[in-house]
Amino acid sequence: MSYSVELTNEAKQNLRNIYEYIAFSLLEPVIAKKLTARIINALNSLNELPCRYPLYG
Repeated sequence: MSYSVELTNEAKQNLRNIYEYIAFSLLEPVIAKKLTARIINALNSLNELPCRYPLYG
């Protein structure tokens, strides 16, 4: 069974903030891109096993 995972606007903004802080404040754009990609991949994997992480809301 596959589930649909949707990000709230707040979650999307938080992800942008994480990227911008690492890329522009810490001056590490490559690390920022890799880290946000890892987070997005983990989020996408919730389609298969959504109970692997606790719910926040």
